[in-house]
Amino acid sequence: MSVVMASWSGRSARALRLALRLSGDDFAAMLGVSGRGVSKWEASPATELALRSQQLLDTALSRADADVQARFGKLVAVAESTALPTGSVDTATADCGAVLPDDDAYHPGPQLVASLRQSLHDYYLADNLLGPRVLMPVVRVFTGTVEHVRRGVTGRVLDELLRVGARYAELTGWLAHDAGDASAATGWYRQALEWAQCGGDLRMASFVLVRRSVQAAGQRDGGLAARLAIAAQRDASPGAGRVQAIAAQAEAVGHAIAGSERETAAALGRATTLAESAVDSTADDPATGRYCEMPLHLAITRATCHLELGRPTAAIEGFTAVLAVLPPHYHRDRGQYLARLAHAHALAGQPDEACRRAEESLAIALTTGSSRTVTDLRETARQLGPWARHAAVANLRAALTLDGR
Repeated sequence: MSVVMASWSGRSARALRLALRLSGDDFAAMLGVSGRGVSKWEASPATELALRSQQLLDTALSRADADVQARFGKLVAVAESTALPTGSVDTATADCGAVLPDDDAYHPGPQLVASLRQSLHDYYLADNLLGPRVLMPVVRVFTGTVEHVRRGVTGRVLDELLRVGARYAELTGWLAHDAGDASAATGWYRQALEWAQCGGDLRMASFVLVRRSVQAAGQRDGGLAARLAIAAQRDASPGAGRVQAIAAQAEAVGHAIAGSERETAAALGRATTLAESAVDSTADDPATGRYCEMPLHLAITRATCHLELGRPTAAIEGFTAVLAVLPPHYHRDRGQYLARLAHAHALAGQPDEACRRAEESLAIALTTGSSRTVTDLRETARQLGPWARHAAVANLRAALTLDGR
């Protein structure tokens, strides 16, 4: 039976290209369009394509043989499994508009702020357990709620609403980042930074900069990641020690990506000192519920730096030790660290162990919707190219839709 698409998006167009085992230029030539046009489609995965483009893709799919159509069906399923509605603050506000009253009689007060704050910690736990697949639609509505109601309040209530709103916007940005929507993540982080600064929450503003640093590191921009993390360390207000320690670790990762061993070591040393002197976690600390205990997080950072600096043996030892003690509620993060461990095994020339760990990681990534982890696993599969004919590697590359690329 032939596969028929109701409509085509950048995401499904990419799936067809991969199913056909074609490069972007070859795919464009087959369709009779420009390579730049294909790149534009794939850069906007959720965008519905123009009618003429859809007709060309319909024709290409109808002419494909049964094997290509079967591959296409699987590729679309994988792509859709990690695609989430990440949106913007405007769309999130529209989502909540049908639920909240829109009249002058509605005056949100401290009770609403307290309720939003209380729910937030439950969402932090759910993030680690479930990832963006389940949580994103819910958190977007709550973030939109803040934008919807803030226009009707002033004074201290507005300050508190902006402070809690910054935390919801940051969480929404993080979920978008994990779901693979870099543009939406950046927009949410900017919203979080604006609300934090307007609400006078400098510690939260610093924490958002840490999150942006993590995002830049994921985009392999080590220089920007380090600079953002350095900026996050400038807040020396009381109680900022844990955020500073986390920021110093993010700085170390940025330097490692950039290949600077000296600056990486200096940042790790500073992070260790800050972690040792930081006060215990408090309820209003933006890092509470978001990061594991500092000794464990330092171990994760050191292992990551070893990996980035091309020290696979040390990275394998580090991530193996981390995974042995990582609390079970860090489920999505376990998938991420398994992906890094798999990459370290690949760099060490251990394809069987790399594939075993990668398969464990992929199972978690697909259930939580962590496109970030899937992206890392695809890079590992590329590193395993010299063993492409090895059965375990071939199976992994097929699962990640990289075979033949």
